[in-house]
Amino acid sequence: MYAYECYKTLPFPFESVGVGCEGQPLELDMPREMSFERLLKLLSSASAVNTAKEQGVNLLSEELVKELENAWGGA
Repeated sequence: MYAYECYKTLPFPFESVGVGCEGQPLELDMPREMSFERLLKLLSSASAVNTAKEQGVNLLSEELVKELENAWGGA
């Protein structure tokens, strides 16, 4: 998934104009704060979580969500 690779492997259908290139892109520092609720939405949208759910396995159990919330520092 491109997002998890920080979009470094995203293929572009055009030639480089000198501001980085495919395989060696410039890194942009774009910090973003994320709420715990948003983190849960991101995790619950992961294909592994959905595949497990389809097979009857809940990877984001209430217990795990509570542990994550405590580690996050609260909701």
